[in-house]
Amino acid sequence: MNYKTMEEDYSKTESLRSNTEIILPGATSALVLVWVALCVDSMLFSMIVPIVPLALRDKVHAWEIGLLFASKSIFQILSSPIIGPIVDRKGTRWMLMLGIAIVVVSTTLFAFAHHYWPMFIARSLQGVGSSATTIASFALLAKLYVSDEARGQAMSKATFAIGFGVLIGPAFGGALYHFNKSSPFLVVAAIAFVGGVLQLWWYATYGDGKQLPRADRGSVSGGVEGLVVPLLKTESSSVYGNAEAEENTSKAKEETEGEQDNEQEYTQLGLLKDLNMLFLCIITVVGNMSVAALEPTVPLYFTNSFNTSSWETGLVFSSCAGSYFIGVIITGYFQLSIGRIFLMTFGIGLVAVSLAAVGIFEKRRTNPEEAIPGLAGVGLGLGFVEAVTNPLLSSYTDICFPNSQGKAFSLTNISVSIAFIVGPIAGTAFYHHTDFEATTLSLGIIVAICTPITYTTARNIVRVLKKNELEDPNINSASEL
Repeated sequence: MNYKTMEEDYSKTESLRSNTEIILPGATSALVLVWVALCVDSMLFSMIVPIVPLALRDKVHAWEIGLLFASKSIFQILSSPIIGPIVDRKGTRWMLMLGIAIVVVSTTLFAFAHHYWPMFIARSLQGVGSSATTIASFALLAKLYVSDEARGQAMSKATFAIGFGVLIGPAFGGALYHFNKSSPFLVVAAIAFVGGVLQLWWYATYGDGKQLPRADRGSVSGGVEGLVVPLLKTESSSVYGNAEAEENTSKAKEETEGEQDNEQEYTQLGLLKDLNMLFLCIITVVGNMSVAALEPTVPLYFTNSFNTSSWETGLVFSSCAGSYFIGVIITGYFQLSIGRIFLMTFGIGLVAVSLAAVGIFEKRRTNPEEAIPGLAGVGLGLGFVEAVTNPLLSSYTDICFPNSQGKAFSLTNISVSIAFIVGPIAGTAFYHHTDFEATTLSLGIIVAICTPITYTTARNIVRVLKKNELEDPNINSASEL
């Protein structure tokens, strides 16, 4: 990477620096549509949790139900390496539309499926649709939100949508299922369909974002210059004559397209050879695996120790989801002022300490509510980490791997899927061979080992961003270090 060239470009474009805070046309409405798409997909992910065991009761073995639940993550892992490069080459339009269409089809299939294999096919299809929706959504936000601050807030809101959908899905699905077995799926399918129609409108109005790479480029030489074309379009009547404006716009486009043609195309394996990218994926796996391992083991522990009902268990476990939302919101708005290195390191450390606390005090508990502080700590810490990871990954990709947002987010999608396959299996296996205390302590130790890796990775990436003049010059470096 030629840092000297970037510094020279920065001095020539300093007068346009303030324009990097501009939110590109259609960004706000795109964020709303992305929020709905991610929330609907997440609702379907968790909505079947209380429904499938009832629908398939006494019809299949327990391991078959487990395989049905895992099939979504399996097909996400299989489809993500294909979807990421397509998003980078073709833009987000068709992949986002395809993703929402698959979600509509799979949800409708769930509505009328009364046997195992139709449900398995629907769940597997949802994995493909979820990959397309998630990867294209975050890639689109990376293109539309140029500055670090705006991008961080937008991606935090998108992350919040995923968590919100997961949280309300079981309650929403369980409540409607009692009235009509198909109603929860038909309602979600209808919402997804309306969202898809609105996406068609958005793309017809603002374009597919494929030709925005100079605006989404993280380096100043790309990111600021990428704003020149839209600025010329909106200000040409007052600054230039019509002919001169068209000539300048045409030249800017030709220069941009020429630079894009010379760009190297990276593979997902090439991205993973970068240690910072690899460690970000490892951090994502470890953080999500800790929560995924708690999902089956906490209910088992509560049932065996306190004979709690399902709604009591859900209420206590919701403290983890609630604190996760708080962490995401705080990080989204204050990550630059608080410091992203601090937030990521503190967050992963908080997860480790909270997991250990949940296990250490196991034998001293007299009721399940005493586990709420520990579970809340796990959710809060994970919220800090995830809300920083996505925008940090996006900005780093802009600099080191231009035009590879789809591939980068496909890697995080694969990482999350791996966590939600390995976590429940490893957690329940360890729980059955030991006990709840040993399980949570082991998880805490694994996360604690990841803490210095998190600090080093976050520090290295922030240094790269600062070297490329991405950070706001008014932010004191001490806030990051």
